[in-house]
Amino acid sequence: GGAERILETFIKYHDRQQFEVFVVFLREGSLVKKWQGLGAQILKIPAFRFRNLGQLLHKQWLLRKLMNENKINLVHSTMSYGHLFAGPVALSLGIPEVWFQHGPVGKTWDQMAAMVPTKLILCNSQYTEEIQNRLSSSKTKVIYGPVEIQKPDPLSVNKLRVEFRKNFKFSMEDFICVHVARLDPWKGQENFIKAIALAHEKNPKIKGLVVGGTDLGHVDFEQQLKTYVQEKGLQKVIQFTGHLNSVNPAFYAADIFIHTSKIPEPLGLSILEALACGIPVIAANQGGPLEILTHGENGFLNPADDIENLKNLILSLEEQPILQSKFKNQGLARAQEFEAKAWVKKVEDIYTGL
Repeated sequence: GGAERILETFIKYHDRQQFEVFVVFLREGSLVKKWQGLGAQILKIPAFRFRNLGQLLHKQWLLRKLMNENKINLVHSTMSYGHLFAGPVALSLGIPEVWFQHGPVGKTWDQMAAMVPTKLILCNSQYTEEIQNRLSSSKTKVIYGPVEIQKPDPLSVNKLRVEFRKNFKFSMEDFICVHVARLDPWKGQENFIKAIALAHEKNPKIKGLVVGGTDLGHVDFEQQLKTYVQEKGLQKVIQFTGHLNSVNPAFYAADIFIHTSKIPEPLGLSILEALACGIPVIAANQGGPLEILTHGENGFLNPADDIENLKNLILSLEEQPILQSKFKNQGLARAQEFEAKAWVKKVEDIYTGL
């Protein structure tokens, strides 16, 4: 998810002369070896349940021990779960802690975490900060992004485009709309599929690509989406990729990126990634996307849940190559403002200031 990709960016580009990064994992997974390969020191604490107070206190004791052994100077807690676990330990040791709040804000975890003091809460958008300030009196600061700006040569991009389309049975004449997000009902994949189906009726070239793996809490959602596609006879119109380690090939293969989150997106990292890949964007007009896009200048903003209007925007963009080119150029310029290495330097300045 976005929170993991943001932390990975810091691990990848941090100043190794000034910072040594330790990452505490509570379970095994693919990120352990990956982040170790990027230069992070890996610390492991066995998984536990917060509702079991004895387990929680024991694991916090283990964390305190590891922090002392490794002479930790500052704690970066990713999301409310991490802050609830590590915040009290940092407080007990007199070590400054930063809670990076990625949202969505307001769940029970956030309300509980707001009771734990912290030196600073970093928020990924003004929208996230506004809601967080309703829960907590701790100091907050907005820091957007980040996104890696890659500049592959046109021949490589075209090769990826051809191969990706071939793998998912799309022709080079198709106008491909891509949706990138973990498969979770609030991300709005169903609305995306419905809009593509309506647009396809008007223009058979328009087809859809759903990129993303199943979210832990919604293991049946992928099958629900695929069943809907089969029932509506859209098997040749909508394709599913599952989880991709890199989403860039999907962006290069597509003609536009569509974001359809049903509840306000805290930021919308996939929007930044699409802009950085030079692909026009249509996004829901609430939450973080409002702070990234200007309607009609570097993308389109669509009222959330307005499938009919989304269909019309897709058809309109397909018919206007000049507007597509404008959105690409303006989008690339906007993405530069969130460039990854500059973002890491901003975070490092904040940390050294603490």
